[in-house]
Amino acid sequence: MNASIGASQERLREKWKAIVDENGLPGEDPRQIVAACRQLSSNGDARLCGVLVQHLAARADRIVHAMYGYRQRNDSDDPVAQVVEDMIDDILDLQSADGAGFEKSFKGKLRYRLIDKIRRRNVRQNIEQPVPCDAANQPIEPPDGSSLGPEDHAVIATVLGQLPEKHRLAYQLHEAGFTYSSKTGASIASMLKITPKTAEDWVDRATQRIMQELGRQS
Repeated sequence: MNASIGASQERLREKWKAIVDENGLPGEDPRQIVAACRQLSSNGDARLCGVLVQHLAARADRIVHAMYGYRQRNDSDDPVAQVVEDMIDDILDLQSADGAGFEKSFKGKLRYRLIDKIRRRNVRQNIEQPVPCDAANQPIEPPDGSSLGPEDHAVIATVLGQLPEKHRLAYQLHEAGFTYSSKTGASIASMLKITPKTAEDWVDRATQRIMQELGRQS
């Protein structure tokens, strides 16, 4: 059994080494790269795993910046950089459920993380303001910022309400778990009778508008 596992790991290493040597990573599904990276990391192949992580970081940076739409002037408070850094930590942490989650939904996981980072940043900015007190002059506990609140959902609903109907449906279907295309079942493209590229473009545009509006809330 151990010999079989060892042979399987060696085949995995050779496969991804060949892909790297042929500059083929851009053509690979990022979810598969995440899975390979986590498997290689568990077997101590640090060099090859490092190459895969660097590629994933650069790829995630482009994806999240496209979602966000603009960079923060203060790099220390750049939610995009924070999302990418956290992604790397999760992928390399073999006990992390979030790391495994990137094997199932790379872009969707990044989108969720970005929304959460913006939410947390806005809460932190509010906390840095003078602490409000109640009638007894006792500080009122601030929210913990661990999830989207009613105001954030209201912002998202407002943005979605301003979109063309099919754009809104594309975003809502994506949030419901439907993929852009599928050979075995319903997809956003098939339900809306558009191409997968158009579906992805509409979802990205909606996401970018939501990020911008959430970024203005403070």
